[in-house]
Amino acid sequence: TSGIDTVVGNTTISATSGSAIRLSGTGQLLLDSSTGPINLSSSATPQQHALYVLGNGVITSTGLSPLSISASGTSASGVQVEGSGNVTLSGATILTTGAASVTSSVIGSYGAFALGANTQMSLTGGSITTTGETAVGAYVQGGRLALSNVAIHTEALTAFVLAGNSYGAYGLNAATGGQLTASGGSVVTDGAFGIGVR
Repeated sequence: TSGIDTVVGNTTISATSGSAIRLSGTGQLLLDSSTGPINLSSSATPQQHALYVLGNGVITSTGLSPLSISASGTSASGVQVEGSGNVTLSGATILTTGAASVTSSVIGSYGAFALGANTQMSLTGGSITTTGETAVGAYVQGGRLALSNVAIHTEALTAFVLAGNSYGAYGLNAATGGQLTASGGSVVTDGAFGIGVR
């Protein structure tokens, strides 16, 4: 066998506890929407992500039918990759809504988040829409995140205030050690203290 698992078209995975898909270790997963749409959603909280990759996991997508990914929990990401994981998606519609939480820092609702020095994520086409306190469309810290022709819209109806500092919504955010590249597409931020590229 190829060692690659596949989620085929006309599949809906909804999680109220944990992630819709959580891939760890050296697992490989193909999201194949050739025969119909794929819908992944998580309403779990806190910090439970719709599509979550850990370790050396690899997720790719193919097919022309819709690939929809949504997360609505506190500090949840639509797509999050950590460790040495790799995610490559084409034409995905990513939607997140949720409040922020505070641990060692403020953690909001992220559309796409690559965390860790060896992480890689590539998104081509599609869109990211995030709503909530300190919402971020695409966020990279330590890894690499590449966007091509992705439409991003972020909105924080009110600013999140912590220790006298106010935080809004960000379209693109590259933190320490992160490399973010974007070509084509668009970035729109709404709400108080919003920033397009940070």
